[in-house]
Amino acid sequence: MAATFVDVSNERAIRVAAKESSKTLAQQMYPELTNKNQQQMRAYREMRDEDLFHIQWVRVALPPEEFPGYKASASCVRGVLKASTSNARSSAERLYSAALVRVKPTINRSSC
Repeated sequence: MAATFVDVSNERAIRVAAKESSKTLAQQMYPELTNKNQQQMRAYREMRDEDLFHIQWVRVALPPEEFPGYKASASCVRGVLKASTSNARSSAERLYSAALVRVKPTINRSSC
């Protein structure tokens, strides 16, 4: 399992990934516990971060659609609709048509 935390102002991020080796270390720390979950829960409370996680600085450039408040253009929405199955498409098209009546797209069509 891993997670990446991004500072969107400079595209710098830190990626934190769980080390598989921590499971083996937990077994070595508490061999008297037969339940693996109990071994891990107890050992993980005591392990150093370096034993639990691989931590790495990375760069992440997020596209505009990943930010709150992003508005897709009509052509982007149509592209998604075309990829839908026929049953889902008819429902999605009805929603799309209803949305067009109420909301005017605000993104440049070339951004898709």
